[in-house]
Amino acid sequence: VNDMPSKDFVPEFSRPGSLFGQGERPLFADRRAMRVDDLITVKIKENITNDFKIDKKYSGSSGGNVTPPQIAYNGQDAQQRANTQYLNDQVNYTLAKPNNASNFQGGGTYSQAQNLAFTLTARILKVMENGNYFIYGKQEMLINGEKQILQISGVIRPYDIQRDNSIESQYIADSKISLVSVGKISETLNKKPTTDAIESNWPY
Repeated sequence: VNDMPSKDFVPEFSRPGSLFGQGERPLFADRRAMRVDDLITVKIKENITNDFKIDKKYSGSSGGNVTPPQIAYNGQDAQQRANTQYLNDQVNYTLAKPNNASNFQGGGTYSQAQNLAFTLTARILKVMENGNYFIYGKQEMLINGEKQILQISGVIRPYDIQRDNSIESQYIADSKISLVSVGKISETLNKKPTTDAIESNWPY
């Protein structure tokens, strides 16, 4: 968005004899946001559902026997026959590898469901050359010692803005919606660093 050129606005001059002004906010002008720093109401309605499951299985086995070859001598030389027998005696064994079996099975399941319903006022940071707006909004709330920070940014089209100067989050392109809670309640949803480190490095 930052690399895209901004739209150039041509100033409007008053017309002699006109009953209505031609300033920033004429009497019958469209009240919807259209310039940098104009405000717009964003209606956030998001349903997030994530289901993830993975299964992994492995099994293997090995075993077998290895018998060295025997040498046969068909000549009449007694000494050579004795040498051949000596060599056969040296390799007269069977190498047996015991049967080995290994099995591994693992898996995991993750499921999450969240519903977000907020109303947030954002500001136009940039009017792009094609007429679209880049908006950004941030809201901080402190409820019972729990701080909630809501942020949203993205690109919207001017004709998706309603007459009451509002837009629904489903019409925001490249949207980034962030809801962060800071406090004692949110800390209970996360593992302690020591517990997480032990589980991550546990060898069994």
